[in-house]
Amino acid sequence: LGENLIDATAAKDFAANLSGTNISTVIMTDNQLGDEGARDFAANLSGTKVTSLILSKNQIGPVGARALAKNLVGSKVTSVDLSLNQLGEVGAKDFAANLEGTKVTTVALG
Repeated sequence: LGENLIDATAAKDFAANLSGTNISTVIMTDNQLGDEGARDFAANLSGTKVTSLILSKNQIGPVGARALAKNLVGSKVTSVDLSLNQLGEVGAKDFAANLEGTKVTTVALG
């Protein structure tokens, strides 16, 4: 789903429809999720089989990274790629600090 101009609303709707599918990896690089899209996308992953999220180059900042991590609690996600976003030092720190209670074992930020 890379380079498809997917915004926050479309990402939320996509994630909401993953329940009942066998999709385990979502590659949504180079879109326009932003902070809101990252938060809402992750909030809809509970009850899906998704284990790997590749959300690189999606205009996600510190607020979105923190919300994404918090909303992964209850999901099966073990791997998250947030490369080429606008996390900065604060976003990386907040993302890591909010992973407690998730199943995430692998993170790519570079």
